[in-house]
Amino acid sequence: MVKAPRLLRAILDHVALRSGGRVWCHAHVATTSLYERHGFVEHGDPFGNDVAGTLVLMSRRTAAR
Repeated sequence: MVKAPRLLRAILDHVALRSGGRVWCHAHVATTSLYERHGFVEHGDPFGNDVAGTLVLMSRRTAAR
């Protein structure tokens, strides 16, 4: 199994290598600290639905490589 931080770093590297400028995600409220440790910031208020639970929109810029 791949640990979440390792997978997240791989995703960020993948996007940066392809000149992507920003990565967006819908993070579960309980996992926002993981994303914050990797430079993500929250946008707006948490929202929810019956399937996924309470989420928050988060993003971060990627470093061009």
